[in-house]
Amino acid sequence: MTEINNEREQAVRAALAGVIDPELRRPITELNMVKSVAVAEDGAVVVEIYLTTGACPKKTEITDMVTAAVADVPGTGSITVNLDVMSDEQRAFIVKVARVSGVVTDPAPVGRRGRPGAEVGASDEQRFALLLADAGGQGVAIASLPVRLGRPSSSTLALLSRLKRSVVVAGERCFDPAVAKSVETRCMAAIRAAHELHPLEPGLPVQSLRSSLRVAPELVDLIVERLAESSKISVADGRAARAGWLAGGGEADSRRTAAVLALLTAAGIQPPSVDELSVIHGNEVFGVLKLLARRGDVIAVATDRYFTKAAVDDLVGKTATALAEQRTMTASQLREALGVTRKYLIPFLEYCDRQGITVRRGDDRLLGKPARRES
Repeated sequence: MTEINNEREQAVRAALAGVIDPELRRPITELNMVKSVAVAEDGAVVVEIYLTTGACPKKTEITDMVTAAVADVPGTGSITVNLDVMSDEQRAFIVKVARVSGVVTDPAPVGRRGRPGAEVGASDEQRFALLLADAGGQGVAIASLPVRLGRPSSSTLALLSRLKRSVVVAGERCFDPAVAKSVETRCMAAIRAAHELHPLEPGLPVQSLRSSLRVAPELVDLIVERLAESSKISVADGRAARAGWLAGGGEADSRRTAAVLALLTAAGIQPPSVDELSVIHGNEVFGVLKLLARRGDVIAVATDRYFTKAAVDDLVGKTATALAEQRTMTASQLREALGVTRKYLIPFLEYCDRQGITVRRGDDRLLGKPARRES
């Protein structure tokens, strides 16, 4: 494994530490659910995850969370998540962790209940406040209040109405306002930390925010919505950023970005690979390329090779002209027409196929209907 791939694997494993098991509410890395991580030279990632059972009802949710976490790691390409089933010994460890953590199916687990007698003689309002404080960031399901309070549904709804100014309601759950305020503070801190660690990224993925805060997703979504409404943060394309944040706006980042763009521009239709660029500009080049792609200055023709927009436009124009005249051409014929070696031609032609610019029929290609380019 190259040094770059080793660093990528470490980054992937760090990202997986932010994936929280939806039932046990613990990082999957702490639960020994990560079987293996493999990163290929082109950045393709294969992650193997252990499940307690092959019929796990949360396997799709876990797969989606793992995919989202890995996708945020700079330099990664395609992502494959394979699932396996734990051995009896591994399941025994999970059960032990669940017991220690107090994670059971009871909606009011013993480990989190108030002490016996704490609610004796208390009013409905006081008992409700105790419930919210005890629930913490997971909140209390509104539907469970009649049972938890021992009151009819009409009474609990009336109670909620009376206390609406001192209760935070998110989705179908309610929370202690003090807890909500704490989550808001942690949310802002997480966004600031993301900016410091990844100055070239447009913001922190909201999904990562949900995972890292380890509270009910409904509460995170409500907090993010309130922060956006108050103009403390901005949310775009599923990412949250501090209001006024400009990715790559620092002096050093701006110089590095300009240097990478200048190098790609000078290379024209034969740009260096991502790994070759990283030798010159370090691992930060992954973030720089993503930034340039978001700005529209470069295009990811392949996972390991970025062309400037001008170079792509030039090659696409020549390809369209050649195919308009010849109708069909082989890769060898197109290589002669475009004046590039197979090293650059093949990824470019595959890009054209994906975009619908060309259509492959066996060894030949013909002109297709241009589609909007990938960013």
